[in-house]
Amino acid sequence: MHCEIIWFDIQINDAGRLVLQREDAQTYLYKAHTKRKSKPLTVDESADIEAEDKTPLQLFSESFDEIKKSIYDEILETVLRKSPREFEHLVVSLLERMGYGGQVKNAGEVTQASNDGGIDGIIKEDLLGLGRIHIQAKRYDIGNTVGRDEIQKFVGALAVAQSNKGIFITTSSYTKGAQEYANNLNGTTALVLIDGQQLAQYIYDFNLGMQVEKVIEIKKLDSEFWDLMQDA
Repeated sequence: MHCEIIWFDIQINDAGRLVLQREDAQTYLYKAHTKRKSKPLTVDESADIEAEDKTPLQLFSESFDEIKKSIYDEILETVLRKSPREFEHLVVSLLERMGYGGQVKNAGEVTQASNDGGIDGIIKEDLLGLGRIHIQAKRYDIGNTVGRDEIQKFVGALAVAQSNKGIFITTSSYTKGAQEYANNLNGTTALVLIDGQQLAQYIYDFNLGMQVEKVIEIKKLDSEFWDLMQDA
């Protein structure tokens, strides 16, 4: 039988030294260990154990996600401080940044506020303007949801404009009825709903009004390089 001795470096603090000075140190430690095992873990203790089970890369990824969520909230707070007209210009610029309009110069247009007919913006998909995407932008407070009736009105505005492509963008969210109505439209009209969280994510992902604060490289070993290395 082959036995291997494994050595561990253990550090003890002042409290531990006091325990070891007790005459019943062994019994005391056994009881303390048993009590700890039987005691339900607190939320913080459970979180600590869960964190210990994760790799540094997993912990970094989770921290990065938390940072992004915080920035999404900051984006929404900033957008909500803008006027409705400024918000219309913002969403048109965002859709252009996302690639809508292709190579058409000045493809995006914000309609006149006094006579928009329920259409806040238009994006030309080609040079002649034969293909168009119509946009409605609603800068609503977070709790002020967009209902089915507003989506129906927008679809009606699309019909008047003889358009079969529409994007409805809001800083808030949509009611279940609004989402169901949009999802159940027939194939003649393509309608996309973008809520506040999606809007913030698109602004972040497509770098509209954003700056890169820090770039961190995480590297790993190139296993092929090391496997092919031979002694000289």
